[in-house]
Amino acid sequence: MKINFAKISFDKKDFDFTHNQFKIKGTFGKISKYLVKFESNLTGILETNCIRCGETTPINIDENISLLITNGIYDKEDKLQVVEIDGDFIDFDKLIKDELISIESGYFHCDSCKQDKNIFEKEY
Repeated sequence: MKINFAKISFDKKDFDFTHNQFKIKGTFGKISKYLVKFESNLTGILETNCIRCGETTPINIDENISLLITNGIYDKEDKLQVVEIDGDFIDFDKLIKDELISIESGYFHCDSCKQDKNIFEKEY
């Protein structure tokens, strides 16, 4: 889902869409001429690898996402939550994909490794 930055109003708009097997529901709207506030809830099941044994393991995702989006250079203090887009369109699919990559890069254990009390990783 792509939306032209210039056409976003100051009134919050609700959205509800699906990206692959993930459900995204929330609001977005301008808070200044150059900033859009994006708030959503991301739910679904993400397949990732256990960091100990490498087996594929599903994890339940239920994440609240709150971002500020600008179509220019943002030079204020709170830069951590600001996404600078290149161009005139906000690509919500790309934002969600980037959030999923960020979540997937965390440390997750499969159920078998969670119950294994050994501190060290196994070598095969």
